[in-house]
Amino acid sequence: MDPGDGEARDQLVTIGARLGQFDRVAKVLSETAEATESAELKGEILSRVALIAEEQLNDRARAESVYRRVLELDPNDPRLALPAARALERLYSLANEPKKLADIKFIRDGDDV
Repeated sequence: MDPGDGEARDQLVTIGARLGQFDRVAKVLSETAEATESAELKGEILSRVALIAEEQLNDRARAESVYRRVLELDPNDPRLALPAARALERLYSLANEPKKLADIKFIRDGDDV
């Protein structure tokens, strides 16, 4: 799949949702993200993977891992880092993980994102 083809990605998610194939959709999107050099596009695609892991697959560990990958793409780019940091804050708050929550808040506040 062409990483830049947002319409194809949307169709993949729609069809995958109808078929209940969220794990497969997440895998294809992850592979698609790896095929691009653009940090912004990679972050956009991986953010969608993380959201699928979190909301559809109920796989908090996978969501956390993918959100962290997004955060690491370019921690100084608020378009990438801020949504990922907020998602991690949400995950850590819901899981009652104060140490991880404090760490992510420190990263977010320390980088001014």
